[in-house]
Amino acid sequence: MDDATLILKIRAEALRANLDRIKGLQEVPNRRTDLDKLVGQIKEARNLLLDARLLVSNARLATSDPLPDVSQKLAEAEAKMENVRLGHQSADTQINLIRQKCFPIQEPGIGRDIGKDLTSRITPRIQALNQFEANLDKPAVDLKQQWEIFGNKATEINQEVFVQYIEFLRGLALRDTGFDAGISQIADELIQIYPADRMNFDQTLAIPIRREVAMKLARIVGVTFPDWTIWALPSIAHEFWNVVPKNDIQVQSSLQFQVQQLTGNDLDEVESRFNDCLGDAFATYTMGPAYAFFAVFLLLDPSSPFTGEAGRPAHAVRAHAICQMLECMDFQESELEGPYSEVRKRLKAAWENAIVQTGAQPKIDVEKQINEEKQVADDKLRVTDLVKALGTTLKGSTSPPFTVEIWNDINGWVTPLLKGEVDQIPLPHGAELRHVLNAAWLARVHKDRKKDITDIAYKLAQRINKSAKGN
Repeated sequence: MDDATLILKIRAEALRANLDRIKGLQEVPNRRTDLDKLVGQIKEARNLLLDARLLVSNARLATSDPLPDVSQKLAEAEAKMENVRLGHQSADTQINLIRQKCFPIQEPGIGRDIGKDLTSRITPRIQALNQFEANLDKPAVDLKQQWEIFGNKATEINQEVFVQYIEFLRGLALRDTGFDAGISQIADELIQIYPADRMNFDQTLAIPIRREVAMKLARIVGVTFPDWTIWALPSIAHEFWNVVPKNDIQVQSSLQFQVQQLTGNDLDEVESRFNDCLGDAFATYTMGPAYAFFAVFLLLDPSSPFTGEAGRPAHAVRAHAICQMLECMDFQESELEGPYSEVRKRLKAAWENAIVQTGAQPKIDVEKQINEEKQVADDKLRVTDLVKALGTTLKGSTSPPFTVEIWNDINGWVTPLLKGEVDQIPLPHGAELRHVLNAAWLARVHKDRKKDITDIAYKLAQRINKSAKGN
């Protein structure tokens, strides 16, 4: 084998070795285990201290007046021991705070599923590399073709395996260090509104990731950067759609059936390119107007509303999906003008005015057969049916809807939020983070808001969390 071929063989060996390393997921350092050992050591020391303190206390009580110096020294020793005990107690509290931030990926459930997911991705690729190396040893092999095969295989592995793995470890580290300001932990709490489903997703983990990266590992819900604030938390519902309902056979089968019922076509299939729109609709259904406000005010781009990303529907179509779901929710609540009608009007006007301000225009190119205006119009018609079908599907599923009762509750929270009087808000039984997010967004877009209310919204979220844990 000449050196040029050897280069190819060595690269294949290195690629396979890197894939093998990823199998060592369970060997990733676990600070939580180290902390558990430390807790055990402190507990043992505290028990010894309590025993010694008891002996000193008994000795002091048994000491009579003829030995005042000894009695005083014993009292001082007892006081110092008490200070040590309090120090241990403070250390316990601090360790528990650190433990909460350290998520062990070796833990059953998430760790097991991530390991299986990575193994299922890695195994066939290692087999393909083994076959590739075997082909290099064959006589009269077409090396030009083998270089092309290796280049394609390496690109596929980098994109499908390594990028996901590195993003996962990066996000886990950012969460562990608290660089995301605790948003991932709040997102974990938010995810708890979704019950354990038929796919046994009884446990998920939110980690910070870049917005341009689609996290595809099992049970991992991405909190996208630069949205690591309370205002972007409604987007967790969209990410949750990609992790759970999108992969739920019963949900997808019901959605397919409802679409066929609406269109009258037994062969009608839900196109994968509309997944973002379905995720937007799902997030609106479960998070309420908070997601709609987030999407229109922070996510969707009015300067490029008619162009989709990599074959996806345009942002104008996604905005339509959100308003369409709010309309479906209105219809489910009342045959008259629903509770979200004003929100729909406001968001639609804000979106359309923003497009006018940017001066964005759809592209029309006859030669290249590009007519974005017609494509957007056609996609909106299709999305209308898809969202209606999804609304009916979700109504019969375990996904928790954002109800008019919740909406009516939080409308009264806006004025106290604007005044910074969080403690004056009466929390109803079963209050959730969804309440906070919707009330906070209503306050943020209120015409009378004069200052940033981010810290105030966080304060209310913390109050909700304490109330929920207390209950």
